[in-house]
Amino acid sequence: MILSVMLIAGIAAWYFVGKLPPTYKSSAMISAGIFEFKGLTLPKENVFIQQYEIDARFNQLIKDMTSRKSIRRVTNRLLEHDLRDTNPFRQPNEELLAKAGISLDDFGLALQTNFGDTTETPDFENYNRVIAEAFGYDYETLMKHLTVRREGDTDYVTVAFESESPELSHFVVQTYCREFLDFFQDVVTREENEKVMFYTRLVGQKKQTLDSIVNEINQYKAANGLIDVGTQSESVIGAIQNYEDKREKEYQKIPALRAAISILEDRILRYNRSFSAAYAEDLYGREDFYEIDQEIKKLREQLQRGVGNTTSIQEKIKKLESQKAELIAQYAKANIHNDHPIHDQVKQWIREKTEKEIELEFALKSVASYDRELGGLNARVGKLQRDDAKLANMEKFRETIEKQYRENLSELEKAKLIAESVENPLSVIEEAEMPEKPESNHRAIITAFSGVAGGTLASIFIFILALMDTTIQSPSRFYQKTRLPLTGYVNKIKSGQVPDLHYLFHSENPKKELVHFREAIRKLRSMVESSGKRSFLFVSPKDGEGKSFLIVLLAYAMSLNNRRILIIDTNFRNNTLSEYKNTPFWTQTGDGRGGLIKNWIGGKKQANMPPPERDPDTGWSLRNVDIIGNKNGNQSPSEVLAGKDFDRVMRNYSTRYDYIFLEAASMNQYSDAMELLPFVDKLIGVFSAERPLGEADKETLEYL
Repeated sequence: MILSVMLIAGIAAWYFVGKLPPTYKSSAMISAGIFEFKGLTLPKENVFIQQYEIDARFNQLIKDMTSRKSIRRVTNRLLEHDLRDTNPFRQPNEELLAKAGISLDDFGLALQTNFGDTTETPDFENYNRVIAEAFGYDYETLMKHLTVRREGDTDYVTVAFESESPELSHFVVQTYCREFLDFFQDVVTREENEKVMFYTRLVGQKKQTLDSIVNEINQYKAANGLIDVGTQSESVIGAIQNYEDKREKEYQKIPALRAAISILEDRILRYNRSFSAAYAEDLYGREDFYEIDQEIKKLREQLQRGVGNTTSIQEKIKKLESQKAELIAQYAKANIHNDHPIHDQVKQWIREKTEKEIELEFALKSVASYDRELGGLNARVGKLQRDDAKLANMEKFRETIEKQYRENLSELEKAKLIAESVENPLSVIEEAEMPEKPESNHRAIITAFSGVAGGTLASIFIFILALMDTTIQSPSRFYQKTRLPLTGYVNKIKSGQVPDLHYLFHSENPKKELVHFREAIRKLRSMVESSGKRSFLFVSPKDGEGKSFLIVLLAYAMSLNNRRILIIDTNFRNNTLSEYKNTPFWTQTGDGRGGLIKNWIGGKKQANMPPPERDPDTGWSLRNVDIIGNKNGNQSPSEVLAGKDFDRVMRNYSTRYDYIFLEAASMNQYSDAMELLPFVDKLIGVFSAERPLGEADKETLEYL
C-alpha cells in the first residue's frame, strides 16, 4: 500500500511539474552598509550585543524592503509601464478590471498625477488596488515571487524575482532596487530634514518675536520721548542741580533783604513817620513807574525760567532799571521844594527800602518758580527711572530672545550641513541582468520528494489508524488490552471457503489458510485436553463473537480423538446451538464430499457443518457429540435451573461424557455467565479480533 502511494505521488508530481509554465529569475545584490558604512558605530565591549544589533538592523532593513509602501512604488511603476508601453508585460483580468469603476486611460492619467504623492485619495487607492490585482501586480501576488534575504552572515542582501517573462523579472528587480534606494535615502535623511524644518520654523518664530520686541521698545521710546534714558537722566539731574543752586542763592537773599527792609522801615518810621509813606505812595502810584516795575519783574521771571535769550533779557532789565532810577530822581527833584520834612537822607532810605522790597519780592517769586521747576524735573527723573526699569526689562527680554535666536540659527546651520552630508548606506553592487534561460523546475527532485513524502504520509496515516484501532490484532495486543491468559486463536476464513469438517481435518492438500485454521483448532483441542478440566463455560463480552461456531468446531475436533462431548445450550437469549440439534446440516454437493460449515453469528448460520455420519432419529450428524438445547426465553439460568440440583446433573453427565461444553449469553448485557460459572470447572472467553474493546467491556474484563 505504501509503495502504491509513493508511486502515485511520484507520477502525479512528474506530470504536474511538467505542466508548469517556465519561470525566469532575475536577481541583484545590495550592500546594506551595516558593517562598513562610516556612519555606523557598533559597541565593541560585548560581541553578543554587537551581533544582536547587527541582526536587528538586518531584520529591520528586510522588513522595510518588504513593506507595502516599498512594494507599492514597484506596483505603480509596473502599472505605468503596462498602461503606456505598446508591449505590456501582462494583460489585465477583464472581470477584475470591470470592478475598478474607471477606465485604464483615466487611471493612467490619475497615476501620473498621484505618483510619488504620499497623500493619495481613498478613491485612487481603491482604483490602484483593484487594477493592480487585475494585472497581478498587487502586494500579495508580487510577494509570492519576490525574494529578499540576507546572504549568510555577510553585509549583502539579495533581491530576486521570478515570473513568466524574462523582461518582467528584470524590470521588477531593477525598478525595485532603484525605488527602494530612493525610498531609503528619504528615510535616512528624513530625521535630518525634519531637524532642518524644525529649526527653520523655530528661527522664524524667534525672529518674529525679536522683531516684535524691538518694535515695541521703539514705540515705547517714541511715545515717552525717550532717546537715551541715561543721557536724559543725567541732563535732567544736571538741570535740577542748577536750579537748586539758583534757588539756594535766591533763598539766601530773602533773610538779608527782610532784615534790611526792617531796618530801613525802622529808620524811616523813626525819622519821618509822617511823610515817608505819602512820599512812597506818590512815587509808587505813578502809572509809568508801575509799568516799568512790572516789566522788570516779567523779564526776571523769563530769565529764571531760561526762556529766550539771556543776554538780551539782561540788557532789557538794565535799561528798565535805568529808567526806573530816572523816574525816582525826577520825582525827588519835583518834590524837593515841597513842604515835606523829608531831607535827603530819608529819601535815600526810602529808595533803598523800595529797592529792597522789590528785590525781596523778586527773590520770593524766584524761589517759588525754582520750586515748581524742581518739582517738574524731579517728576521727570522719577518717570525716567520707571521708564528705565521697564526698558531694562524689555531690553533683557530682547537679549534673551536674541540669544535664543542666534543659538537656533547656529543649530539650523549645523542641521543643514549634516543633512547635506548624509549618505545613503545602501548601494547596488551587482546589477540585475536579463535572464537568458528559464529556471530549472527540479522535476526529478520534486518527483522523488513527492514519492518519499507520499510514503511518509501513508506510513503516518497507517500508524495513526493503528493507534486508533482498539481491535485485537495479535496475541500480545490481546494481553495488553485484557490482561487475560490467551488459550489460543483461530484465523478468519472468508465466507464460503470453509469445506466440510471431514474434508478439513482429513484432506492432505487444503489451502494454506485452511491449514492454519485446522491447526489452530487442534491447538485449542490440546489446550483443553491438557488442562485437566472436563466442564467448560464459553462466554464472550458481546453477541456474535463466535462462541457457537467455536464450540461445534472444538467438539468435532475432540470427537476425532474418540472423546464423547456433551453440548448444553444454556444461552437462553440466543439458542443457536439448539438449532443444531433439530436441523440437519448435511447439504450434498456435486463432488460428493458433503456440504459447508455455516458460521453462526448472532443466531444466523455462517457455514454448513456436514457430518461424516448422520443420526436418522435426531438429525444430529456429529459422531460422539450430543447436544441439549433450549426453547429460548427471557429467564436467567438460575431461574430456569432453580430446584433442579443442576450440580448433581452435571456430575451425572460427567460419568457419561468426557467433556461438557456450556454456552452463556453475552456478559456485557446479561448475568448468565456469572450464574453458570459455579457449575463448571473452567471458563473460556471468546473474543472477535474485528471488534474493538471499549468502556462497555471494562466490567466484563475485570470479572474475567
